[in-house]
Amino acid sequence: MIAKILLINFIFKPELEKNYILISYFYFSFALKICYLTCILKKIFLIKVSYKNEMNKVLKAAVVIIVFSLFLGSSCNKDKVPEKKENAGDSKNSDLVKQDEKGTKVNIKIQPKAGDIFKYKMVKASSETNISPLTDNKEMVNAQSETYYFTQEVAEINESGVITYKMRYDSIIVTSKVSLGDSSKTLTYNSNIKDTVSSMTEFIVYNNITNSNFKIRVSASGELYDVYELESIYDKVIKTLGDTLASREKEGVKENIHSSMKDVISGQFQEFPKTEIYKDSVWSLTKTSDSPPFPFKNIITYKVKEIAKEGNDNFVTIEAVLAVEFINKENKTKEGTMKIENSDAGGKGTTKFNLSRGTLSKKETIQNINIDLLISTQGRKFKTKKKSSLSLNLDLLN
Repeated sequence: MIAKILLINFIFKPELEKNYILISYFYFSFALKICYLTCILKKIFLIKVSYKNEMNKVLKAAVVIIVFSLFLGSSCNKDKVPEKKENAGDSKNSDLVKQDEKGTKVNIKIQPKAGDIFKYKMVKASSETNISPLTDNKEMVNAQSETYYFTQEVAEINESGVITYKMRYDSIIVTSKVSLGDSSKTLTYNSNIKDTVSSMTEFIVYNNITNSNFKIRVSASGELYDVYELESIYDKVIKTLGDTLASREKEGVKENIHSSMKDVISGQFQEFPKTEIYKDSVWSLTKTSDSPPFPFKNIITYKVKEIAKEGNDNFVTIEAVLAVEFINKENKTKEGTMKIENSDAGGKGTTKFNLSRGTLSKKETIQNINIDLLISTQGRKFKTKKKSSLSLNLDLLN
């Protein structure tokens, strides 16, 4: 399990008729939705779960779908950085900070130069606690930390300001721990070490993404348009699986890798306002999801906390607060009824953007989800509790 943090985001899509759970993750965007490549695996590989009765089927369907985005919309956040500090304060970006009678205002744009190289380190940590009849009402905790080192090089900038980046994950380290009562198990994956862990099915996509080049296209305002040139990754994953898949299954693998990678990478970007904004400006974004079992609204409020000069560079610091409202707290199916009795979900984050270099220099986010469910089936009622937390820290290294 990975969480996809910031954003974390856990999306559990139950397929009752197949008795499978299909798991995918999306990120807490301001910061996060971060780069959970395991989400790709969880979408490709169905994890089978044996349930002994209808009550367990209902519980399986009860896993709540919640998608968080802290920083603008479908593509979330990312920012580009020139490799050399000599580029700082370049005249290209010198007009992004202005003064008038109302105060200091900024125009936040991703404006690197062709050939610029940016190196990032991203650390995501997630924890999920479940208490239900499936765990014998004991506390089961899944915790995971992920460290990603990745490089992005500006390959092209067109006349509309759309940027093409060549991207590569240089290394990935994942540590997972599962505990139930007094028992626990820890697993560590390191893309730099070839061992029995790296050969496990769960890490097939990690293995084949690391050190593989692909491209992404991003607008100057931070909208992720596409992730492409993934053919070598597709081929390596399919080959690792033994190349025994039917044509339709191969296409499904490709579609899942593409969509999941786009979701993951969107967590590194931020869509910024396309107009100039003043210090202390506040704006909000509301996104509604009608996904079952419980439709909800994400309400994100942003504030320009600070516009300051450090050395030769101008920086803007933006804070974001996420609130979640469930539109419908009850869901009825043929197996039974699920009802949210108590819920507490939200998050916050801070990003520091280098206006002079057109790059995100630092990002921190945290998100928490607490839900108490009442499930009724076959004349019986029982309760289950779910707690999740996700944090993300992103730093520019050059």
